[in-house]
Amino acid sequence: RSSDLVAPTGIATASDAQMNFRLISLNTSKTMLASSICFVPQGDIMSTRRMFDVLAAGCVPAVLKGFGGARTEFTMGNLPFHHSINWPAIGLFMVPRSLSRGGPRSHARSVCRKEEAEWLASKHANVTLMAQMQYNAGKAFTTYLDIEFNPKGVLTAILRELAYLLDELGPWPRSSYAHMLNLNMPPPHVLVREPKEEVEELNLPRCARSCLDARQASVHS
Repeated sequence: RSSDLVAPTGIATASDAQMNFRLISLNTSKTMLASSICFVPQGDIMSTRRMFDVLAAGCVPAVLKGFGGARTEFTMGNLPFHHSINWPAIGLFMVPRSLSRGGPRSHARSVCRKEEAEWLASKHANVTLMAQMQYNAGKAFTTYLDIEFNPKGVLTAILRELAYLLDELGPWPRSSYAHMLNLNMPPPHVLVREPKEEVEELNLPRCARSCLDARQASVHS
């Protein structure tokens, strides 16, 4: 309410809700700065500002997105600047499997969560890997994503993406790949696996793919 913002003296003041939000934001920032891995679940849409908050804090993002049976690389599809930022080198990407509640899939869901937790724990226990990925995360943000303090770096990354669209994809009519280019599909160089490996993965039971996905997504990390 507007009345919450004005004190009896007529001077604007913050409401309790605003003060609580500031306190929560401050505590969240402190927690991310003190953490080596920070979860980045998808929001209402596949893109989320959580990714950029995490990178600004120098924390390794653990990206969780619900793509059903899709490959884990698709979680990188709507991330920016693929020709400037090596996303697999700064983040851990997972597509949780067996998410349905109850019924015969309950056991599979429990097994998947355990496998995913064990995989993340193994990454967290690798001190050298975590230090390198945290450095990569902070470097990527300051070099290509910090619009306030390094707008030239952001512009450079944008121009590289434009060059890709104009030069690599070629003039209209575009290639068959260009026709399916969308927010869920990263550029071809991100999809590093051979078609045979892709088919083998998609033929596995969904739960069996979870750890395979995670390993594949961390190849370049």
